[in-house]
Amino acid sequence: MKTSTLLAALLLIFNLSTFARSSSEDKPVAAPKAALVAPAYRGGDRAHNAFRMEILNKMIRAAVQQQLPAGSYNVVLRFDVDSRGNVSNVQASSGNGFGLEEKAIELFRKSARWTPAQKGGQSIKASHSEHFRFEVM
Repeated sequence: MKTSTLLAALLLIFNLSTFARSSSEDKPVAAPKAALVAPAYRGGDRAHNAFRMEILNKMIRAAVQQQLPAGSYNVVLRFDVDSRGNVSNVQASSGNGFGLEEKAIELFRKSARWTPAQKGGQSIKASHSEHFRFEVM
């Protein structure tokens, strides 16, 4: 009985000393970062695709009027969506010329409100980009 009592006491002391050990020996666990959800066009993918097609069609019509030479064209717009979903600071980061970027910017500024980006459940301002690709044959 003395042996089992002594063993139980030693086990209890060992467990208490392990429990009381400083946590500085353990590696700190990083808090999970809040997920960033990108801004999105309101109405879902179908509405977004319709909006993009409208801009693309008007850009192509403008290109035909400008007698755009045959080739592949890529218009890239960068813009901000504020925490209320308003689009601002629309700029072209491509340089095709022929008025393509200017037409795309003009049309894109008329965009309806977007769903703003989210971080940690809060609406935030975020930058976004859209690419418009087409070929003239």
